[in-house]
Amino acid sequence: MISLEQPKAPLLGRKLLRSLPLWGAVACLAGATIGLAVLSNGHPVAPLLPSLVVGFVWLLWVIPIRHVLLTLMFCGLVFETRYESYADSAWSSPVVPPGMLLLERLNTFLPVSALSFTTLDLLLLLLWGILLHRAAIGSQKDRLDRIASPIELSRWALVSLAGLVFSLLVGMAQGGELRFAIWQLTRTLYLPLLLLLYQVALRGPRDWVTLSRLIVAAACVKAALAVYVRLKYLPTPLGSLWATTHGDSILFATAFAMVAADLFERFGRATLLRALRILPILCAAMWANNRRLAWVQVAFVMLLFLAVSPMTKLKRFLLWLVPLVAIYLIAGWHVDSGIFAPVKTLRSTIDAKTDASTLWREMENFNLASNIAQWPVLGLGYGNGYVEVIHLPDISGAFELYRHLPHNSLLGLYVFTGYVGFSAQYILFAVVNFFAMRVYRFSTDKNHRVVALTTAAATTVYLIQAWGDLGFGSWSGIFLVAPLAALTGKLSTLLGR
Repeated sequence: MISLEQPKAPLLGRKLLRSLPLWGAVACLAGATIGLAVLSNGHPVAPLLPSLVVGFVWLLWVIPIRHVLLTLMFCGLVFETRYESYADSAWSSPVVPPGMLLLERLNTFLPVSALSFTTLDLLLLLLWGILLHRAAIGSQKDRLDRIASPIELSRWALVSLAGLVFSLLVGMAQGGELRFAIWQLTRTLYLPLLLLLYQVALRGPRDWVTLSRLIVAAACVKAALAVYVRLKYLPTPLGSLWATTHGDSILFATAFAMVAADLFERFGRATLLRALRILPILCAAMWANNRRLAWVQVAFVMLLFLAVSPMTKLKRFLLWLVPLVAIYLIAGWHVDSGIFAPVKTLRSTIDAKTDASTLWREMENFNLASNIAQWPVLGLGYGNGYVEVIHLPDISGAFELYRHLPHNSLLGLYVFTGYVGFSAQYILFAVVNFFAMRVYRFSTDKNHRVVALTTAAATTVYLIQAWGDLGFGSWSGIFLVAPLAALTGKLSTLLGR
């Protein structure tokens, strides 16, 4: 009798069929390794890159996303790029090479113009892919013990992205250049994207200890670099020289605010000793960095804390100091040396007559305000530069983007996006501060209140930097505001009101 059943493939054959994808991947890895070895003329590191990339992707695939994003936050706070130059060319920072690899466009390393994106862009795309895959298969890896985020915060993050896309289309319709638009829109693109990622990744108040320690650790690392550069390379008096980047002002001021918030909420021996260990390091860093805006940021943060916090012994003591500080400022307003030198620093940030840098920015702000009056609703759109009413010295040879990336990032954002785009993007800060003050008002947990104060301080510091000097181009602001905002949103959900 003849059987109609198809003969089964041998067991060995079936195993080979199932293992074809694996063998294909191994073959591709081997080919890439050999190819890089040949193309690099025998460079010892190049053949290892494919294996390192595969191992890195596998690691991302198996661990919770929060570990990746917390590590990324620390790297974003510590690493720098070549564009964030130091005051002295003799100083070569050890955190620049990894910063270049993570944050600079790949076509600066490889002669392919299409590679106008960064390793960070690829990493974020990969993380979103991993999250979507885990959601599709019902994985609990990133959902275990996770507190939900308020839907309103996610919606306004999406509104911010929509406003960005709208202003890009307006700019392209008005003759803007895409290569300039990419530089402009990335200033505000990463904050809502990272905020959405941190909302998924962070669990809630359980992650606050790790988050706060990483922020303080990053601030101390950059403080050590700043003091080292100041003592080793910079002359005295400093004049206009600086030790590290503008973004470090945001980091130092936010870390200062976090320690101060802990003092305001839990004033006692333990918090006082912790503040005495950390705050002098941060003050030394701001002194070494010689950025005027850092002291302004700290002053505004302290005023914010005094305004919103309840009356305590510490607050009462600080309020007694306010008249003395006012007398000190009035007495030293027109004195440029001695004990009144800090007053000169403060005056130089608001008085255009004190130095050429402040005068330049006053004239630039006038140009920006004139542009806002001329194109108030839709703005110029991304890809265009502002129109000079007062013609400033042409520095396009040294900085081609000076009319596309003005010092005042807030006015610049309004110029390029108009009322519609500016409202869509800027309102995210208002929403974040709303949730921060909501948590601070209704929570009875002191840790939660410290998180809320720190979040409000971080957004304040970031916006002051944006007003003062290219703040929206700072990675420090993005990697501080995004996780803090996401954590504050979860605390608001935890309140249940």
